[in-house]
Order: sequence, then C-alpha cells, then structure tokens
Amino acid sequence: MPQIKNKIHIFLAVMILTMLFPGLVSAQQVPPHIIVGAASNGGVPVPVGTTISALVNGAKIGTARTAGSGTFTLMAGKSDSYEGKTMTFTIGDSSASETLVWKKGEATKLNLTVGTPGSTEASAPIVITGETGIAGPPGPKGETGEGGPTGPQGKSGPTGPTGPIGETGPTGPIGNAGTDAPLNTFSLIALLIAVITIVVSIATNIGGYIALSLFVVTNVVSVFGGNKPETSGIPINYTSPDIDPPSPNISIPSENICGKCNASYDPSDIFCGSCGIRIPR
Repeated sequence: MPQIKNKIHIFLAVMILTMLFPGLVSAQQVPPHIIVGAASNGGVPVPVGTTISALVNGAKIGTARTAGSGTFTLMAGKSDSYEGKTMTFTIGDSSASETLVWKKGEATKLNLTVGTPGSTEASAPIVITGETGIAGPPGPKGETGEGGPTGPQGKSGPTGPTGPIGETGPTGPIGNAGTDAPLNTFSLIALLIAVITIVVSIATNIGGYIALSLFVVTNVVSVFGGNKPETSGIPINYTSPDIDPPSPNISIPSENICGKCNASYDPSDIFCGSCGIRIPR
C-alpha cells in the first residue's frame, strides 16, 4: 500500500507541474540539432576561438567556438518551427560551403570548409573580431605642406605723418606796373581843413583872403600832384620784397654774358632767361 500511495503522489506532482509550467515541459520536449565537426580554410584548420554560426533564413539559431584543429560542437535551434528548413553556416565572417536540413534532436557530423583544398585560387579569409585594443601613441609630425594661395589685399592703413617742409623755390617774375593810387585819407583831411579855413577867413577877415588862397592852392597841388612819383621813362625793376628792400635798378643797355650757360642777358634781369640761375649783382 505505501508504494501505491507514493506512485499516486508522484503522478499527481507530475500532473500539477505539467499544468503549471506547460512552456517548460514543451521546451524540454524539443531538443536541438547537434552538429559536430571541424572547420578549415583552404584545407587548413581555423585558429582556436573562431566563431561557428548556424543560420536559418539569415537569422542565427546557434553558435560555438572552435577548439584545437578547428573542432567544434554546435547546438542549433530549439523550436519545432525550424523542422525541415535548411541551415547555412559561417566560419568567422565567411560563409561555409556546406548546408544541412534541421531535424529535431538529431546529431550530425559535418565538417565546414571555406575555399577549396589545394586550389590555386585565393581562399576567403576568416575574420575574427576581437576586443578593441588600447590606442597607440601619436605618430611623428608630418612634413610641412605647401604654401596656400595669396590672401586678399588688406585694408588701407592710417594716414602717415606730415613730411618736412621743402626747400624755398626760386623768386617769381616781376609783376606789371601798378596804377596811380587814389587820394589817401590824410590828403582828404587836409583839403577839408583848407576849405573850412577859407570859409572862416572870408567871414571874419576879408583882408587875409589872398594869403588863404595861396594856402589852398598849395594844399590842392600837394593832394593831386603829390601821389604821382616822378619817372624818367626808364623801366624800374625791384629785387624780391621778401629778401631785399626795394631799390630802383636803372636798365642800361649793354651786352652781358651768363657765367653758367654763356647766354646773353639784360642787366635789369634778376634771373638768366636760359638756365634760370640768379644773376649776381
């Protein structure tokens, strides 16, 4: 009796587990397809640690890493959905030549190859992506590159300082003769005083009229005739008013020769008409 009770208890426990964890029981009921073999590249075993992958429709369903001589054990897929579908394989990042149909719980010995053994054609390399290494030290400085094109013209700079005063230029030519000056202020005042004197003298003393008349005539002559200088009809030239005081130079016709250019000049000239130097006096 105790044995029968134990069997009943075990059966009930299994039933309860089946009802509580149907996924677990179902997963345990779909074993993977096991592939055992060796991987090679052009007839040479791949390095230890090379990744072997099984794919269905481009999706990975299992991976393994190679041991010595390229051997591996790969467990591919744990679902009934793969049943009857063709598996492809990769060795590292390269596609293997072999394929296999997935079957639940089956174990298959299959060697995977990349390239043809003994072929003269270059076999596809198997790439193993490792972890990123530490950055290396900076390389040496490169050579100086060629000079670039000439840049655009810069802005104009500020105005420079004023330069020194230049040398004094030569004296200019003599100007034209001036006109007679008008009556000056003092002459007008003298004339006015004379007129007033005549009027007062006539009103007070008729006898002094003759003397006053002579005074008036003298003033009139001095006013109207004193402003005109006497001239002899000979042209008068003056030296530079800025350097020498004005002094009359009477032009006397004669033959004079310039000491620099041997050209003749008039004695009244200040500068030589040919070379322009100042004529010494």
